[in-house]
Amino acid sequence: MTNNPEIQVLLDRSVQKVQRLHGALIVSNDGLLQYSSGFDGPRNGTEGERARVAEAERRAAAVSALSMSATHVAKCDGAQAAVRTMVEADGGLYLIGSTGKSHVIALFGDGDAEPGDLGYELAFLAQELGVLLDAGRHSIAVGGAA
Repeated sequence: MTNNPEIQVLLDRSVQKVQRLHGALIVSNDGLLQYSSGFDGPRNGTEGERARVAEAERRAAAVSALSMSATHVAKCDGAQAAVRTMVEADGGLYLIGSTGKSHVIALFGDGDAEPGDLGYELAFLAQELGVLLDAGRHSIAVGGAA
């Protein structure tokens, strides 16, 4: 996973702040887990941490597949890439949205989560995180003539 503390703090605050939100992920467009928050378990080098990371990676793969499928459906109808996708299930509410040029963010809510609360948080995070994620993609070339 990538490590920008500012991004991690934003995700952690959202999971703590929004009622019935129990997890959040940032996944690159190619399906790699970049950041995760929630999903219970300690953060430091224990067996529980490995299980938490494995769970986040499993979810990242599903998020990536769902995001790509939603974009495919949109394109079949002549639209561009999917911007947001919502899955409502017995016992859960899941929102996925684009953030930055090459990432998606996924929010995992309980069955009683309010769609408006999760949607608002998704829009907020997509805006805030997009800037940070895109900034991380650029590198500054330093060189000089000899």
